[in-house]
Amino acid sequence: MKYRSTALERCPSMSLCWFGRDRCTSMRSFSASSSPQDDVKPKTKASDSLIVWTYFAIVFCAVLLTVIVVLGITKKDAATIRTPDFCCADEALALVERHNTSLDPCSDFHAYACMRAVDVNSTYLSRLFRIHLHQVNLELRADSLDSPSGRAFVALRRSCAKQNWNAEVTLVNFTSAIMKAAGVSARMDPADVARFLVLVEFRYKLPGLVTFRDKENSARTSLVVRRGHWIPSTLNISCFRCISSMIAAFNTLLNVDVSASEVMSFNEKMPAENTDYSTTNRSVSESPFASVASDAWRNILKDLVYPVLPGVKYIIQETGSHVDTLIAHIGTPANQPLAVALLVINTVLGVYQEFVDSNALSWVRPRADCSSLVLRVNELLESFEAQVVATPERDDHVRDIFRRIRQAVATDASSSSTFGKEGSQRINDALNSMQLLLPGNVTIADAPPPNIVPSDFPSGLLAARSFGFEVQRTKVQRKINDLDPQSYVPDVSRRGNVLCIPSSVYLTLNFESTHRLSLNLPVVGVQLARELWSFLFERSSWADETTKNIERYRLCFESSHFSWTTNSTARRRRAQMIAAAVATTVGVVEKSDWLEMKRVSASVRMSRGRLFYLALADSLCGDVFRPSAQEDVDTFARNTPDFSAVFGCAAVNGSRSSCRV
Repeated sequence: MKYRSTALERCPSMSLCWFGRDRCTSMRSFSASSSPQDDVKPKTKASDSLIVWTYFAIVFCAVLLTVIVVLGITKKDAATIRTPDFCCADEALALVERHNTSLDPCSDFHAYACMRAVDVNSTYLSRLFRIHLHQVNLELRADSLDSPSGRAFVALRRSCAKQNWNAEVTLVNFTSAIMKAAGVSARMDPADVARFLVLVEFRYKLPGLVTFRDKENSARTSLVVRRGHWIPSTLNISCFRCISSMIAAFNTLLNVDVSASEVMSFNEKMPAENTDYSTTNRSVSESPFASVASDAWRNILKDLVYPVLPGVKYIIQETGSHVDTLIAHIGTPANQPLAVALLVINTVLGVYQEFVDSNALSWVRPRADCSSLVLRVNELLESFEAQVVATPERDDHVRDIFRRIRQAVATDASSSSTFGKEGSQRINDALNSMQLLLPGNVTIADAPPPNIVPSDFPSGLLAARSFGFEVQRTKVQRKINDLDPQSYVPDVSRRGNVLCIPSSVYLTLNFESTHRLSLNLPVVGVQLARELWSFLFERSSWADETTKNIERYRLCFESSHFSWTTNSTARRRRAQMIAAAVATTVGVVEKSDWLEMKRVSASVRMSRGRLFYLALADSLCGDVFRPSAQEDVDTFARNTPDFSAVFGCAAVNGSRSSCRV
């Protein structure tokens, strides 16, 4: 099969990224011209021999010098990164035929690499969807796999499926489970009420009359106090029996006598929410409720908030929702135990409606959604995935890739024009401080799973969500709480000098192949290299000259060649790091095998170099975005039409871009 020369065979006019000084030198033949005009004198035999030997010595030295120069250049090329031209390869055309698509990789490299939905005939599955299929298959086989967390997850899901979701039955079960777990008593002062509301939200992820967490607050530095779930007044008509069943369970557990009609009458007299409200900001250590002392509020924070959100500093309170008045009204002794009953059944109705349609309260046989999305036991599910996919052998393989990549980044940085003057020792010390957390570490997979009783779904659900709270507490203690597993985002993340590899990355790797190193380097290797380079670029302890060099490299990506990054700081930063990462990772691959042809299917053969770039393109393509993308977050729009610029492929205008590290 015809093969086009790569950058290892020739030096392209410009390449995406390279290290050190100019590594691409034009080789010209050595020549010497001399036209002496001196008179030629008769030569003796001795002088003739001397001339001959001198001539041979000059030729030998010239040949030797040429060999040394060529070897030197070859050695430099072997140690640096060239992005071999991936466009218009015969192997690529063969692969297109295999995928049954009309996309032309020569005219639209991005569409070819990512196989977007522009071609209705494409049989390509996006990377994110493939990971979802992997996870679904894992869940289906969880009970047959050697995973304690998996068995607990399966038991919980089956318990949910077997639960009798008739309102009068399920609401009673949830009432008993929540009251026992929260330690509800017939008399609760305002501090007890506040503790109950924080407890059900932070430990058990249940709705309440008041909510404290803001889903849009990605920085996790503030609590937002506002009205939460509220019992609709029409419930008194649509399902009075539902209320009666919950109140009966409440009376039995606390040995009190409260009627359903009294509770609903009290509900109608609760302070109404004012739509015309404002917000106030205050320190989190100050109680947001006038009826709750600051000391009591700080104890609540210590027990239920700081263990999972240690960085909380502020409270944002919506004054128009009258939350302060609400807490005081419920905590008034004269209103109890009616107010306590209202507090409980409001939470019970809220969690019931998370699983069952809100109109199902009057249905005879309602059906519940028992998917993992509704169960909201992410920590248990992620622990299960880590226990299955992160075997000791696989962990060792990923650690080996990390070791190779870290050494390659250190070598490239030490010889680069940006960091070269810092000295290899400082660069090595910086990179050696990096910590690698594998799926088992990140998910706290060694934590004992919750005990799930198949016949009691409400108690099992609370136990599983409480397990998640304890996992988050352990993460805070180990100072890895900011490293979310992101099981549906197959990408390496970093906080400071800590690298996190979620279990979803393992699902994208090929651990069984004899060529697993070559197949996995363009995936997890590039991601690790990207974060290691980013770590070096972000350090503030470099010399002034290095800082200026870093700025020069960044400014290079603001040129017209990278116009697609100029309007986004995040895209530009991502492009900078990917350029260096791809370059370094290519250098790690065994160059002797770069051109070796491998059979990737029954009808397609591909060079290892091409396969590397195909795996790289696939790993960076697809509908994979970090959640809550912001300008100051390391986010990259991977479905940009100018995607090929990252790989150094010919742009529309036929030119190439280059930025020297």
